[in-house]
Amino acid sequence: MPISFTILKINQQLNDGDLLLIDAGSQLNNYATDITRTFPVNGKFTGIQKEVYEIVLEAQKTAISHSWPERTSPELHKSTCNVLTQGLIDLKVLVGSLEENLEKGTFRKYFPHGTGHWLGLDVHDQNPYLDENDDPIKFEPGVIFTIEPGLYFPAEDASLPEELKGIGIRIEDNILITENGHENLSAMIPKEIKEIEEACEKDYRDFILNLFLFFQ
Repeated sequence: MPISFTILKINQQLNDGDLLLIDAGSQLNNYATDITRTFPVNGKFTGIQKEVYEIVLEAQKTAISHSWPERTSPELHKSTCNVLTQGLIDLKVLVGSLEENLEKGTFRKYFPHGTGHWLGLDVHDQNPYLDENDDPIKFEPGVIFTIEPGLYFPAEDASLPEELKGIGIRIEDNILITENGHENLSAMIPKEIKEIEEACEKDYRDFILNLFLFFQ
């Protein structure tokens, strides 16, 4: 099975305490994947980075658990926004009730994109999101959809607590809709905090080799 990797080099210093977000689009047998993980540059998350990470991870797990036939992408997005908005309230980034913030869309400042997209022969596969009646298309067995919640706190946002400035986290997996639910096609890639910190201690060449062997 041919696996292709593209490494992009960006001229920016990686500093101790920073986070590195990798959004990787690879191919397997001409089909696309789109997977995102966020790593601490020094191998260890700080306390506040862990807090934000766990909020994003909970949002992703919630959306994945709601992935089954007859569900729709707007329904997954709603479940994601519920968790992220409550998390922003808990972090004291947003004030007011969950219902008020959802109604006003205040979370969009820190979660400005959708929860996922179709995946197939292209990373953003060509498939409409609405049917002929302008209703959201329902998932059916064989559909593959990404689930990728995130929270991003601009370093220049003066309204944020200092400890949050510059933190950006996204977690993305590829979800296959099955007859009775779903299968996470990228589940073998670490995303729990403990798993990521353990992976950071290993030689990246061994990590890539293990992934390659997994697909053989």
